[in-house]
Amino acid sequence: MMTETDNPNLTEKLTKDLVSYVNLRVNAAKLAVVENLSEIFCDGFGLLFGLALGMIALVLFSAALTLWLGVVTGSFLLACLLVGVFFLLLAMIFFALRRRMFADRMVAMFSKMFFSNRKENEDDRL
Repeated sequence: MMTETDNPNLTEKLTKDLVSYVNLRVNAAKLAVVENLSEIFCDGFGLLFGLALGMIALVLFSAALTLWLGVVTGSFLLACLLVGVFFLLLAMIFFALRRRMFADRMVAMFSKMFFSNRKENEDDRL
């Protein structure tokens, strides 16, 4: 029967393999963090770009709507007031639905990103 004293290289090899395994797991965790952060920043920049374009379109649309309502009603002041009330109502609706529209979606996105069912242990298949 072989004991530890008979083969001292076995302990050294086991220690080296354990250190190597721990280093590989740390590197895998770092790569997962980098991947998730890159997805977050990519989604964030896309959202900011989309919001910027949307805001430009909204400003142009509201200016055109104000001018059109000014012509239809005959009063530019009344047209500005109507557009202002419309945006005030829209802001109140967004405020009332903010949790459902933003918070719940962000929680779902982050939980999918960080707790997905992807194969975390790719090397375990070997």
